[in-house]
Amino acid sequence: MASTVADILHAVANWETLAFEAPFACAVVFGVHIGGHLFAEGLLLVVILYLLSQKSYKPPKRPLTKKEIDELCDEWTPESLIPPLTEEMQ
Repeated sequence: MASTVADILHAVANWETLAFEAPFACAVVFGVHIGGHLFAEGLLLVVILYLLSQKSYKPPKRPLTKKEIDELCDEWTPESLIPPLTEEMQ
């Protein structure tokens, strides 16, 4: 069991090493060599900034109809603001 888990972890580590050492994962920007790790972090930073700049989705609001207001009022039951009196309190 332990050797199987170790084999899986070793295989995952090999795949990760291959992915970060792949030629497409390296770049030279302004004469500075950027490895796979920095390339991945830069890409994640760009995606995060893009997502933060997007407007959040808000569904269009429509006013409630008279029937919907009446139904909500009929279903509503008020809750007590104070706890019920027990025998110890009396």
